Amino acid sequence: MREQEDRISAAVDALADDLAGQLAQGPVDLMAAFAKPLPVIMITALLGIPDAEVDSLNRYGDAIGRALDGVASLRHQREITEAKVELAALFERLIALRRREPGTDVISQLVQAEDGDQLTHAELIALAQLLLLAGFETTVNLLGNGVSALMDRPDLWKRLADDPDLAERAVDETLRFDPPVQLTGRTPTRDLTVDGVDFAQGQGLVILLAAANRDPEVFERPGEFDLDRPNLRDHLAFSTGIHHCVGRPLAEMEGRLALAALARRAPNLRRAAAETLGDGVVINGRATLPVRA
Repeated sequence: MREQEDRISAAVDALADDLAGQLAQGPVDLMAAFAKPLPVIMITALLGIPDAEVDSLNRYGDAIGRALDGVASLRHQREITEAKVELAALFERLIALRRREPGTDVISQLVQAEDGDQLTHAELIALAQLLLLAGFETTVNLLGNGVSALMDRPDLWKRLADDPDLAERAVDETLRFDPPVQLTGRTPTRDLTVDGVDFAQGQGLVILLAAANRDPEVFERPGEFDLDRPNLRDHLAFSTGIHHCVGRPLAEMEGRLALAALARRAPNLRRAAAETLGDGVVINGRATLPVRA
């Protein structure tokens, strides 16, 4: 991820410049103009995906991303199945291209790892798909949730604009205070007891990550958005243990670069109208976030 930072930063800056131009003309929906296009631009730069495939990526990511809340209908199930098949085919084409014409992108590096027997072909496809899909809804809502929380504290937005290096802390506190992924599921492989509560093997569990991030035994003033919190990285937004999200470095980089770029270009960002919330259960975020500069 560190090797790709310059590539992704350039893509973020271009989108932020475009947003600044729109803000100069009047209010803008931050979600539509910046947060939603951002992951596609970033992942395209990261994976070296040709521009001709971008529209397809949006369609695949939307269908599969909505599946996190469950399959909504038979039509949705068909869309998911078709998207998975087409997405695998897209990466097969891209892998073949990078074998012929290697570059400095992540797909080229994964191809080299497969050729060096570090990855199987199935693992290569799975990693590429994970990097693509993990950055869609989650990154969109990380940014929207973070900007919303910061605009509720204009003093913090001013601090970020004056010192964009604070973006890293802003990302972590957003992930604790208002995480894009609210919950996850687990199934015990054996009978166990946790904190005096018995769970049976095979029992389905819903784990409330967002509630853990507001645990008053871990975080002082858990309902307050605080960039100076000493343990703000102790959140469970990426889960933990063997289930710790492998996409964490990418998500943190995307959020950090995006918040810093936005604060530099719009130091006086304010709400232009009331935001509207999305209707997801697993995924938590804003449907619209009208802003002005």
